[in-house]
Amino acid sequence: MKAKIKVIFFLCFCFLLLNSSHGFGQDIKVVVPNKKYLVGDTINVKIQATAEAGSKIKIDSPILKLSKLELINIIHGSTNPQGYAETICIISGFDSGVFWFPPVRVSVFSSKDSEHPTSVKFSDSVPIYISTMDVDLKKEIKPIKDILEPEKSWLDYLPYIAGLVALLLIALVFYFVLKRKRKIPVVEAAVIPQQPLLSAKEEAMQAIQKLMAENFLEKGENKIYYTALTDILRRYISRKFNIETLEKTTAEILSSLKEKERVSELTQSLKNTLEVADLVKFARLIPNETTHENTTHATVDFIEKTSESEE
Repeated sequence: MKAKIKVIFFLCFCFLLLNSSHGFGQDIKVVVPNKKYLVGDTINVKIQATAEAGSKIKIDSPILKLSKLELINIIHGSTNPQGYAETICIISGFDSGVFWFPPVRVSVFSSKDSEHPTSVKFSDSVPIYISTMDVDLKKEIKPIKDILEPEKSWLDYLPYIAGLVALLLIALVFYFVLKRKRKIPVVEAAVIPQQPLLSAKEEAMQAIQKLMAENFLEKGENKIYYTALTDILRRYISRKFNIETLEKTTAEILSSLKEKERVSELTQSLKNTLEVADLVKFARLIPNETTHENTTHATVDFIEKTSESEE
């Protein structure tokens, strides 16, 4: 019975030994470059681990909550094909004394299973010595030195140089502008005699003559001709009878003219002219030659007779 128990213990020991050798070929190393550091120094602690080739090593981050060490940064390296991994923990201490870098968990995974580790170990806790700067109290205390001014280069004066150049350019521009103004001779304004304004009738008749000279009807540009003809009529009515016609419709213009004495009997011919013009402008009517003559004659006749009636 005792022999069987010994065999069982031996097999368990061999299993644990094989499992440990499968996870790590070497122990975990924690490397601290220097023995002592000053308060505030940056300390690079390297955690190195090896495993069987082809394995994957995971090095956890250290937990520094219970120590007076502060973790500044951590750089995790990937496992190389030879089974080596390294993590660099950048720490610092702001108090003097001996502080222990805590154990770090290191897990090894096989190439086939990346979720369940084949082995888990912890690194050793490593002491880190941090001291203040040595001060010789026997020496005399020296006064505080003055603030040293940094050495200046020509780049420090570049803004002042650029500002001076800009002021010179502005001054030159003002100089040449004033110089040019002095050279320009002063010419007295010529007195242009004012010509008497044309009457409403004269303005309208001249405009009709000029419109007929353009030969729009011969060119087939009926819309341009009738638009200009109605504009002449509207301008004449506005000046002669003091009626705002630019924004009124044909019906509104005729309604306003009926209120004028000696003009109401002339509104029928004017109505025919304006309605033909509206049809040409908005309905694309193409009037014949007789219609052209009648509308032009009716326009001139309206101008002539209303001018006589008002004189």
